[in-house]
Amino acid sequence: AASDVYKRQASALSTQVPPLGQRVPAVVLDFASYLPPIDAALDSRMVQHYGLEEWSRMRRAPVTPPSHTCLRVNTLKAEAMAVLKEVEAWMDDYYRERVPITNNDDAQTEDEGRTPPAPPRPYLHPMPPLSSDTIIIPSLPPQASHSFPILSSSSSSSTSHPKPFTVVVDRLCGEAVLRGADVFVRGAWSASPGIHPGCQVLLLMDLHRQSQRGCLYSDYEGEALLIGQGTAVVSRTELFTATKGLGIRVTHRVGSQAPPFNGLLPGVVFPQNLPSLLVGHVLSPSPGSSVIDLCACPGGKATHLVSLMRGKGLV
Repeated sequence: AASDVYKRQASALSTQVPPLGQRVPAVVLDFASYLPPIDAALDSRMVQHYGLEEWSRMRRAPVTPPSHTCLRVNTLKAEAMAVLKEVEAWMDDYYRERVPITNNDDAQTEDEGRTPPAPPRPYLHPMPPLSSDTIIIPSLPPQASHSFPILSSSSSSSTSHPKPFTVVVDRLCGEAVLRGADVFVRGAWSASPGIHPGCQVLLLMDLHRQSQRGCLYSDYEGEALLIGQGTAVVSRTELFTATKGLGIRVTHRVGSQAPPFNGLLPGVVFPQNLPSLLVGHVLSPSPGSSVIDLCACPGGKATHLVSLMRGKGLV
C-alpha cells in the first residue's frame, strides 16, 4: 500500500505544467497520504539506504503538524506560573466555545455518539531550565477528513445537498491552519461563488500557485491538499478585497487539533519551537553579556536572550 501511494504521488508531482491556455482541473490530494516532491536521484538513494517504508515516514515528518505547541514566557514581564494560569483560563474558554462545534452532533461519522475529548491541559516543561519559561500545550487528537460534517452531508444526497463551498488558501496560510490558526483574508487564494457569512466551507491548501489569486474555484488549476472545514466570517467579495481581518473560522482540520494563539497575551507569550527555545538556555548568557545572533529572524531567539540577560547587556 505504501508503495502504491508513493508511486501515485511521484506520478502526480512529476506532471509537466500544461501549455498556456490548456485547462487542467484542480487535483485535490489527501493530506494523510501526501508525500512532498524530492529530487529523483536523491529519492532513489534514500530508498536504497532506508527502505521505502522508513523513507516515506521520514518524508511525511516535515509535513506532519506537531502534537504539542510551545509558548515562551517573557520573564521580564511576568512569572511563568502566573502566565500558565492565564493560559489555562483562556484555553477553557476556547474549548468551551469550539469543542461542541468540532464534535458536531449532526455529523454522520464513525465517531457519532462518542463523548467529545477532554480539552488538553497546558503545563510547564518539566526539565530545568526550560521549566522557568516554557509552557507546553498538547493538541487534541487528529481528525480524518472523512469525519468532516460538510463532506458527510454533501455525499449523502447529490440532489438535496449540492457540492460544498470551497476555499483554496495559499501555502503559508495553509501551514498556519495546520498549526491551529484560523484563515485571515490575505491568505485566501481561490473560492466558490456565493460564499456568505455563516456558510460552511471546505478548505484546501494550494501547492504550486498556478492560478491567479481571486479566481473562481471552478477555474482553479493545480494541486491542493484537503486540510479542513470552517465557517465563513465574511462574503466572498470581502475575502479578496479586504486587506486585513478574519475570513474563515476553522472548525475542523486534518492532523492534530492545535488551538490558535492570535491575540493571546501579546508581549507576554511568544509561540516558539522547542529547539529554538533551547538554544538560549544552552548559551545561558548572564546580565551584561554581549551576544551576536547570526540567525535572527524573526527574532525569537534574540528576544529570548534579552529576557535571560534581564534586559542588561547587548544583543
